[in-house]
Amino acid sequence: MSLLWANAEVFQALLPVLLVNAELREQYYQQVLVPTLRIGEHYFERQREEGHLRQIDLPLAIRAVAGMLVGLLVLQLLGDEKIAARWQDLPEVLTTLLFDGLKPDEKTSYGQEEGSEDDYA
Repeated sequence: MSLLWANAEVFQALLPVLLVNAELREQYYQQVLVPTLRIGEHYFERQREEGHLRQIDLPLAIRAVAGMLVGLLVLQLLGDEKIAARWQDLPEVLTTLLFDGLKPDEKTSYGQEEGSEDDYA
């Protein structure tokens, strides 16, 4: 996340070009995204082999995580005030979401007691 957020302006400038230029989009996909996704897949595979992750379709899981990060960055670039004000809290929230899900429990991974939805607004 820190790498992505630190380069938000580059991403903001690059994204429109990637969306309209098929040749550049393919080059970016092959040279940047594919190697990055492979690194994530290998890391998650090791975590699964060590018993830290359940059986799941890792290529899709990695892409879902990447999509969340890109989506959050787009929201920030669009001016979302909550993300701008609390971006430092996102890693913990994402970790809890990924590893604990949304189902209720006595305590969340990031240490807040369960409460009403308004507690997190």
